[in-house]
Amino acid sequence: MILSALVKRLHGASLRGNGSVEITGLTYDSRRVQPGNLFCALVGGSSNGNDFIPQALKNGALAVMTDKPDDVTADVPVVVVPDARVAMAYAAHELFDKPTQKLVLTGITGTNGKTTCTYVLQSILNAAGHKTGLIGTTGWSFAGEGEPLERTTPEAPDMLALLANMREKGATAAVLEVTSIAMPMHRVDGFHFAAGLFTNLSQDHLDLHGSMEQYFAAKTSFFEMLPADAVAVTNFDDENGKRALLNTRALTYRYGFNQDAEVRGTLVEESASGMTIRVDGPFGSFEMKTPYIGRFNASNVLGCATLALAMRIKVSAIQAGVANAPQVRGRMERLSLEGGVTAVIDYAHTPDALQRALEALRPLTSGKLIVVIGAGGNRDATKRPLMGKAAADGADVAVITSDNPRFEDPAGIVRQVASGAGEKAVVVVDRREAIKRALDLANSGDVLLIAGKGHETYQEIEGVKHPFDDREEVLKLRRAAC
Repeated sequence: MILSALVKRLHGASLRGNGSVEITGLTYDSRRVQPGNLFCALVGGSSNGNDFIPQALKNGALAVMTDKPDDVTADVPVVVVPDARVAMAYAAHELFDKPTQKLVLTGITGTNGKTTCTYVLQSILNAAGHKTGLIGTTGWSFAGEGEPLERTTPEAPDMLALLANMREKGATAAVLEVTSIAMPMHRVDGFHFAAGLFTNLSQDHLDLHGSMEQYFAAKTSFFEMLPADAVAVTNFDDENGKRALLNTRALTYRYGFNQDAEVRGTLVEESASGMTIRVDGPFGSFEMKTPYIGRFNASNVLGCATLALAMRIKVSAIQAGVANAPQVRGRMERLSLEGGVTAVIDYAHTPDALQRALEALRPLTSGKLIVVIGAGGNRDATKRPLMGKAAADGADVAVITSDNPRFEDPAGIVRQVASGAGEKAVVVVDRREAIKRALDLANSGDVLLIAGKGHETYQEIEGVKHPFDDREEVLKLRRAAC
């Protein structure tokens, strides 16, 4: 696209210099610049993109976009914008031919359950005849391909490039996790969503948002951007869910397991192999079977079914999609081990998620319920003792260990978590040794929950990601049952 034509499509943008150059793409990372790119110089908390303009030009950038034009001294076309992040998102829409307007796009937000919901919705949409892409915590996937991502909700150009590529390969729909940080960072600005789902809200990311109310506002701003022809559903069992959709223009529905919800769920049957859920409401009544376990997953599945019903997807497709939804890596992932022990790998890293995971496993435990848990470094420290308390309240044995300490002292984090666990705390700072200790304590009939890292295959220490996979560590120490 010719630069001057692009500038005309960006609100509040002006051009300094030659606008006749042809732009082939854009990026905000000078190391990833390709010849012909527009380089977006973003100013963040720890870096100033304008400092990397020389490197971007050396790598082939033909122009620069910035909201700090006085910092640009190079003789190069400059696109001056009021907010570089906002303009970057809208420029990416133009350069990638507006893929979100050509896909049935669904966004999932909330503290817990987003990843599971994306997998369930992808399965439902595929059962309904769509070819559905997915972008979220575990990475992107489409048509048997996929890979991990640095961010749950990538920066707008990265996400739009993924969606455009999926569409070129035949995608007709996509499901995205929309994080609380994605909204103020303008990562989904200009996206055309057909549907949105709110799962729940509990304490997390207060280091970023400052308070629960600001965290809630960041989450619910997603629904404020939905158009009037979209649909939105919310978890009416969650106190925050009851007010999550107050300011949306979309058509709204409430789901839950209480009688006040429009789409009501009833847990008919629950076992170690899955659940049967009855659905009643304005769309009729039916039952669906899911291989997932845990009442919080019953809520996730009910939310996905409600959203699908609101999108006018047939009940038969919903039932098939729910029944065939794949096991999500690191989300209540069960391992049957020798000696009659069951290990469960889960991403629960908030007090609420940990409590719900333990509550889900208690009815399936004939012996002891053991948990291994820690807390991440350089993140919300106020939740650490609450994590310990949730572990002590829900389990018989709480092994407190390191998670991703990042740039903090692991022993210090562990002490903070253990302070909430009281006498039940078994402190083993090294995570590998903690898993071994927990397995040594486990006998036939016991269930071991290893929480906090889930799908992650690394442990981040002092800025370095060291290979570490909870699932693999378990299987190194005790073989799977035949």
